[in-house]
Amino acid sequence: MADNGANFAVKVTNSESTVSSDNATLTVTADNEPPTLVSASGTETFTTVRVVFSEPLDEANAETAGNYAFSEGVTVSAAALAAGAGTAGDNTVALTISRQPEDTVLTLTVNNVQDAAGNNAIAADSTIDFEDPV
Repeated sequence: MADNGANFAVKVTNSESTVSSDNATLTVTADNEPPTLVSASGTETFTTVRVVFSEPLDEANAETAGNYAFSEGVTVSAAALAAGAGTAGDNTVALTISRQPEDTVLTLTVNNVQDAAGNNAIAADSTIDFEDPV
């Protein structure tokens, strides 16, 4: 944001010539959009759920298991960005859960998860429904 309105130009030089661009004014737009839930899907083991968000997430709160809750008594024991721990900016979270009941629609409720910039949190009590993959 500090560079909003700043002017930049490019100068390219090689052994034969130098070329300069005209000045260009940089416009920086603030990120005011919170992440939203795109999809949730179980796996064949019934103990993992992949949750996809609309944008990259902040690692610390995306990997906080307490920010996720399921219906039907299913509990969350771990949350990790799908690309692996320490991969800030990923938009997919893998949740380790107690065994998911088969042939049951579950509701996932998410709170306190922020975007990668840490500026915007998902709407309180955001939910998405899904069923086992079989």
